[in-house]
Amino acid sequence: MNQHFKNILEEKGYVVSVNEDVGDYKINSKKLQEIVKENNNDMISRIINDKNESLTASEIKVKKSMEKRADVLHVKIDNEKFREELSDDRKFMAHLTICSLLNTNHDEKFIDKTYQELKVQNTTSNITKVKLINEVHGLMNISPLCINNINHDVEISEEKQTIIKKVFRTKTVNLITLYRNLIPGLISSNNRKINGVRTTIYNIDNNVINHHLELLQLRNKRMDNINKETLQYFNYVAPKPKKMF
Repeated sequence: MNQHFKNILEEKGYVVSVNEDVGDYKINSKKLQEIVKENNNDMISRIINDKNESLTASEIKVKKSMEKRADVLHVKIDNEKFREELSDDRKFMAHLTICSLLNTNHDEKFIDKTYQELKVQNTTSNITKVKLINEVHGLMNISPLCINNINHDVEISEEKQTIIKKVFRTKTVNLITLYRNLIPGLISSNNRKINGVRTTIYNIDNNVINHHLELLQLRNKRMDNINKETLQYFNYVAPKPKKMF
């Protein structure tokens, strides 16, 4: 990286340090992530609080997108708890996908319409993935996201495996892999020795799922068509309504 590009990066707020070993510059990635996050938070706060006249064209576009999402999610645009779902494409997509998985009424036309209206990317691919995962749930006789109940001995036909591998672009077919492909970051893992054998333990944070369920319940008060076994699995308790007085 030469001095010219170093100056451009620094003007944009990036922190660039000198790599003494090679006499070159390198970007401090951790600091860069912090700055990007801080700048993004400042932009979102400005979008929420400032008048449109003071916003740039791109910021107005983001604001309109947030307003549309707020309407769908039944929250106000300045909601702090669900700000990421309002402002971050990936977080919003993850929420929609999790809700689609938990919905026992697999109305693909409704899902497709919702995704299209909100300009969700890869709509057809995501709907197909949800459908295939639901088929695997049926074969294993388990409820969505209940990973401790996965039956690895269930046989999936060669024809179905071929379809799944093509859609998910994976070489192996197992439910954990499919979940991770559909909703990146949802499942964590760590290696432990159990009876002397190294084993990979997978986990979904209850707090993460409960966060999505709480947001879902704002627009589905009775949690109609939501898998009840999954609610029990994650110990979901609906938040108490706030007292008006």
